[in-house]
Amino acid sequence: MAALVAESLASSIQDSWAIEGVSLDSAAIRSSLVKRLGLDIPEWRPLALFRSAEEDAAVRATVAMLNQKTPLSVQSILSAHASLAPPQTATQWGIFRHDEEYIVSGFEERKEIVYVAPPPNAVPELMQQYVHFCRESVAILPRPIGAALAHLYFVIIHPFEDGNGRMARLMADKYMTLGKELTFRPCSIASMIRENRTGYAARLDAMDRENGLSAFLRYALHMHTLALDKALKRAQTMASLNTLFAKYPEITEDQRHIIRTMSSDTDKHWDWEEVLFDMDDDASATEAWNALVDMGCIADGRLHLDVLSALRP
Repeated sequence: MAALVAESLASSIQDSWAIEGVSLDSAAIRSSLVKRLGLDIPEWRPLALFRSAEEDAAVRATVAMLNQKTPLSVQSILSAHASLAPPQTATQWGIFRHDEEYIVSGFEERKEIVYVAPPPNAVPELMQQYVHFCRESVAILPRPIGAALAHLYFVIIHPFEDGNGRMARLMADKYMTLGKELTFRPCSIASMIRENRTGYAARLDAMDRENGLSAFLRYALHMHTLALDKALKRAQTMASLNTLFAKYPEITEDQRHIIRTMSSDTDKHWDWEEVLFDMDDDASATEAWNALVDMGCIADGRLHLDVLSALRP
């Protein structure tokens, strides 16, 4: 179960930063999670690999917010935002903005302002109200609705100069975990938004229209259902892998690592360099990859594990 929950968390972090145009390495994120959360996942042993400032910041902020044991406060939001700060940046992190903030749609010369956030002098009081709303109202609502509202109202306030989207997605994930024994849940709003950014943006644009809030909540519930379906598929995949490895003990540790990595996205066409990037021994990793290719388990960058049964029923 630890591997399933941590895998979903790593995927959520990647998706949230990808929405901002930042590509994070999945192996580096998993390595950082294992180290910071003290997880016992043999396949995810902390590796002596390079982790960028963005990857460390992403995991640091996520753990700070989602693993928080005390009630939400303005200070905890500011601290999580400060954790996002990359080195050598002009943006002020961990404090509320001092300038006007806008949400812009489109690209280059076709950009247009679709939303103007509240003035900066109103932000501190609005965030106090936000925290009170989350603690008193969001916490007792059905989780998908509460999470959607926590996300939406954060976006509306837009309290920071940068990082508002990442923080708003963290707030949604926080309230999807509330009251659960497992701190991290196997679905995230970042994954929902990344898969349907056009639909998400359209619902935000329509917020000032009649029934705009109801339309946003219906959309969020629909996307939540899709995310749960995806999480179920991920759980089934991991259970299948455990059964597979028990049935075929001759599969080496390096081969298992490759299979687990590629199983994290069964629809993706993987490049061998991407899969082998975080493995310690290049020669051993390449040998494991080639063996899986020779068996027919990897073809055109995709996993085909059903061939194992044909090779040895």
